[in-house]
Amino acid sequence: MSYKDGEQVPYGTPGSVRPDFVAQDGTASFEVKNYNIATNSSGLINNVANQAVQRAANFLMECSSRL
Repeated sequence: MSYKDGEQVPYGTPGSVRPDFVAQDGTASFEVKNYNIATNSSGLINNVANQAVQRAANFLMECSSRL
């Protein structure tokens, strides 16, 4: 599923975001990360921070996001 401006939109819609997994009832989305935090913790922090801003602007209001 892809989301933009609080609405579900077709896959590949420009400017949309796409979580790794969304609960069937739509109340939670999940992100899966694979980083070596011993050598690249700043990369993980930057990635998650940027994605959090995008997700907040585009997900459904009743949906929470989990990492």
